[in-house]
Amino acid sequence: RGLITDRNGKSLAENRVGYQLAIQFAHFPDPDDAAILNWVRKRIAHASVIAGKNYQVTDEVLLSHYKHRRWLPFIFGASPVPQKEEKSFKEQLIDGLIMHPVYLRHYPGGDSAAHVIGYVRSKGRLPEGPIMHGDLVFEDTHGDAGLEKTMDEHLIGRPGERKLIFDSSGSKIRDELTQRPGIGRTVVTTLNLAWQQHAEKSSRTVVSVERSWLLIFPLAKSLSLPPDPVTTSTSGSLVSRVRNSEYSRMMNLALCLVGPFRGCIHRLRASSQ
Repeated sequence: RGLITDRNGKSLAENRVGYQLAIQFAHFPDPDDAAILNWVRKRIAHASVIAGKNYQVTDEVLLSHYKHRRWLPFIFGASPVPQKEEKSFKEQLIDGLIMHPVYLRHYPGGDSAAHVIGYVRSKGRLPEGPIMHGDLVFEDTHGDAGLEKTMDEHLIGRPGERKLIFDSSGSKIRDELTQRPGIGRTVVTTLNLAWQQHAEKSSRTVVSVERSWLLIFPLAKSLSLPPDPVTTSTSGSLVSRVRNSEYSRMMNLALCLVGPFRGCIHRLRASSQ
């Protein structure tokens, strides 16, 4: 997935490699349900100790994965390993328990401009049952709000393809990248991250829109204004009242139809310098 940056190239949204706990099944020459479950549950129990969680997976799910998809990692830890603890987790892994690499969406500015940037959501769980051509090895995402959603078609990349071949003993004899993944495009906004962070410290800064070029300037996540002169109307009388009030310098701001104006935009044609 591509980047979202401010006007100076500072990253607002990017992908980073993270890890999820997973099981890489061993090959059992004479598969026995009890032996398979005993082997995998020891690894899940060990993972629970490492992560301080109580992972629960049914026998049916574990056996189904071994039967149909044992060549691929079985991801049971939905939450990614905390970045600060990745090294510690790796040092405590045992045979068959792995940290499966996945792409995670990361927002370097934290919650700054979050109402503008938006967020991504998983497209759905990984497939189950027999392996089919084109199956994913980690969950894909799509934009679900903000710029992540409106610019989704530009941000999404193209999945790559790997060809894996195993012999009858379960040993990998071929691992080939048959199609390189394609990186999504970069979306450059007119936001200035430094201005944005400064604006969010002020309750009276909302948004400034340059009308002819539609340039977006700092957008604060909330606006604290007295009930009067701001009301739920955008009539001419309201415009006049705001222009003649102490808030006249805010006439170039974007106002929402209702308070408390959290991240909403309504274009006002009036302007005041």
